[in-house]
Amino acid sequence: MSHDQDNASPGGVSRRGFIQTSAAAAAAAGAVASVAAPAPARAQGAGSRIRIGFIGPGGRGFGAHVKSLERLRSEGANIDLVAVSEVYKKQEETVCSFIKEKTGVDPKRYVDYKDMLADANVDAVCIGTPDHWHHKQIVDSLKAGKHVYAEKPMTKKVEEALDVVKVWRETGKVMQVDQLEGLGPGPRVDRCRQARQGARVSDRVLP
Repeated sequence: MSHDQDNASPGGVSRRGFIQTSAAAAAAAGAVASVAAPAPARAQGAGSRIRIGFIGPGGRGFGAHVKSLERLRSEGANIDLVAVSEVYKKQEETVCSFIKEKTGVDPKRYVDYKDMLADANVDAVCIGTPDHWHHKQIVDSLKAGKHVYAEKPMTKKVEEALDVVKVWRETGKVMQVDQLEGLGPGPRVDRCRQARQGARVSDRVLP
């Protein structure tokens, strides 16, 4: 599902700006599947700085999300890394210390991600928690008025995926889901291409 990514969302953040920024997390791996919000209105104040919070920045969330976005910021991207919600205190310290060292700003720390979502000074969130949390945290974030970048899988069940789409449409926010092997080169893409071309492929198409 892809709409005009040059438009701005009604939440006041440039759609293009957020997608290009959050794509840094996937850029390190090579591919992103994006979903842009449907509202056509041009945002007020588009081009203002995007303030990003991180939910569950463990190994993947820290390496691909935090570090990639910090690198973009250092290269002039219009973003700030302002908040971290991480229940593992050692990892929280690692992430927050890195952000402070690189940006000079000590991010706010939250144990409960819902407290971060209530912070009006956070415009967007990156979600790197274990898979079974994605549905709830994506929905909660969208309903709280945040733009969302989430690690795959978006959900664990079809019903949850339909719920995410419903809330995404209702809120008009930008949402993007990482899909490493879905768009980039690899055995899965090769097998799908072979199947489309009529080749006989084993029943186990997706390893």
